[in-house]
Amino acid sequence: MKKSVVYLKKISLALSVGLVIVMEFPAVAKVEPTSLPQNSPTSWQTIVAQRRARLRFKVRGVGFSTRRTGATSRGGCSADRNAQPIRLLLPEFVRENQVDVESTIDARPTFFVHIPQTSAPQAEFQLLDDRGKQIYQKTFDLQSTPTVVVISIPNSSDAPSLELGKTYKWKVALNCDPDDPTVDESGKPQVIGSIKRVEPSVALANELKRNTRRDRPSIFAAAGRWNDTLTSLAQLRIANPNDATLREDWKSLLDSVGLGKIAEAPLLPVI
Repeated sequence: MKKSVVYLKKISLALSVGLVIVMEFPAVAKVEPTSLPQNSPTSWQTIVAQRRARLRFKVRGVGFSTRRTGATSRGGCSADRNAQPIRLLLPEFVRENQVDVESTIDARPTFFVHIPQTSAPQAEFQLLDDRGKQIYQKTFDLQSTPTVVVISIPNSSDAPSLELGKTYKWKVALNCDPDDPTVDESGKPQVIGSIKRVEPSVALANELKRNTRRDRPSIFAAAGRWNDTLTSLAQLRIANPNDATLREDWKSLLDSVGLGKIAEAPLLPVI
């Protein structure tokens, strides 16, 4: 009988201790971690894929250019102190025949020139065919502050479209004194470039059809089409002047080819 009482007391004590332990350490439900499915729109793969990359123009085997003769002018107007040269917007470091940066798929292309601070009130644009004959001319007003002039060839009868496979010359000259007829053309601060219209590849043409205008700068940059990259991005910036993303894209693009110093200059469209 005594043994039974002792046994019952031990059981009672064990239950009491167990109750205390349970009260002090409440049970915690085990929760299995849930993983996102691979095709989930919020998965890390999708988030990374949707992250917007900086716009850059990459050229394989980049080296110093030996083909940029005429890309910059000498000096400025005589009234300008410490005049900086006007210059074409071409990549700083491109090897001979590495990438044809002066080609376009556009029959009526756009031309880009950086004009520093100048006293010249006007400038003149000329487009010449492969025989040196002028086929288009435009005189336009300048701002006194540095600008990137964006010159578009209009869709009109007095501005013929470029023919496939032909190379054209173009130049921009400052009219330091428009009222002085004695100033010779060779004495004007000017910059000379060339442009050639080419056929887009099938892959490039398909990409352009599948995507929106907003995607064109990235598509052209990936295809190594410099002039078309600049043109498509400039058109977006001019149409959306307050778009900070496009402004950053422009700066990133120019930075990637050594033109970061002029990336902040405002665009001056000329049609």
